[in-house]
Amino acid sequence: MAANPSVLAALKQGFSVALGQGWITVVFWGASLLLALLAALPFRSLLVGEAGRSLMVKDLVKGFDYTFLNDFMQNYGVGFTPVLNQSLLLLALQYILLVFFVGGMVKVLWEHPAANHRAMFWSGSARYFWRMLRLSLFFLLVHLLVLAVFGFIYLQVTKGLSPRALDSEGIITSSLRWLVPLYVLVAAIPMMWQDYAKVYLVKNDHRFIWSSVGEGARFIINYFTKAYPLYLVNISMLLLLFGGNYFLTSLFEISSLSTIIAAFLLSQLFVLARYGLKMVNQGCIIGLIK
Repeated sequence: MAANPSVLAALKQGFSVALGQGWITVVFWGASLLLALLAALPFRSLLVGEAGRSLMVKDLVKGFDYTFLNDFMQNYGVGFTPVLNQSLLLLALQYILLVFFVGGMVKVLWEHPAANHRAMFWSGSARYFWRMLRLSLFFLLVHLLVLAVFGFIYLQVTKGLSPRALDSEGIITSSLRWLVPLYVLVAAIPMMWQDYAKVYLVKNDHRFIWSSVGEGARFIINYFTKAYPLYLVNISMLLLLFGGNYFLTSLFEISSLSTIIAAFLLSQLFVLARYGLKMVNQGCIIGLIK
């Protein structure tokens, strides 16, 4: 493919490689599901052990119950703390594990081999892990900086969230209508930059992340009119997925075991599709670079 194909061609390439290596999506999903179950089991044991005989537990399946949660934390908060700490550790482990998989995913999508791609995935994951982790932590700081800037703007517009200083309290919520979309448009740039840097790190096997960061930035600047719209298309697909999941979930009235199982399966399909779109996005970037 040419060095600067059309947005449509790159998008087609993204779906092609993602479908061709769909098993990688299953790896991402399976790891997330396993860690989620490990985090949920201790909480379930605590909930059943401490409040399993309470009639209020039945109300939890209908939705969030603040009264129950408040009473539970008042009476059993000591037992909840270690469970929460364990969940945070598992969340950190999930972050590290997903970063580990990224190197293998990009390696396979870049090479797109006809055979032995599984061996390439695991070897690529191990080979690029520490560099991908450093890259991820660097861009995490960039994302936090962007968020801090928009947080500062929001506080300025709302005058420190002080109702007394505002002409109308409606400004506190109405300002989010333009600030949040603007934030998404701006935050998409460092997210896009990070994904391009991942590809260049694997493509050129850089020892240090800064060369990849620079090459990713140069490509985006040179092909911004294609790279940015393409990235916005991928973000739009993700937002549509979130919206569709929210709409379908709202149709469920969680009142029985069958509806709980159905809601769980729907949530897992959503997670699987989300990781699939992650691969599509990375495949689009590779299609644009190649």
